Amino acid sequence: MDQLNQLKALKYFSKVVETGSFTRATEVFSVPPSSPSRRIADLEKSLGTTLLKRSTRVVKVTEIGQAYLKQIQHILTQLELSDETVHSHRIVACKHTFS
Repeated sequence: MDQLNQLKALKYFSKVVETGSFTRATEVFSVPPSSPSRRIADLEKSLGTTLLKRSTRVVKVTEIGQAYLKQIQHILTQLELSDETVHSHRIVACKHTFS
């Protein structure tokens, strides 16, 4: 799994656990319903373990999935903060350019 797809998978996995639903996760990311499911399945395959137990009505995180989520949450939070920093810098730079 390449790094960009892994990052997407991590974001999808986190959101599915947070919302308890693949459907709600697809709504948050505005992606086709198959995207999170496929990416998370690819992530599970690359890790060699099951992160989510799926049924027709419920999605539950496994014990190892919970431990994995705990470790990746910090990474995802840092990435969001870094993105916000760059975005804020671009806004300030644009204001100075047009002043």
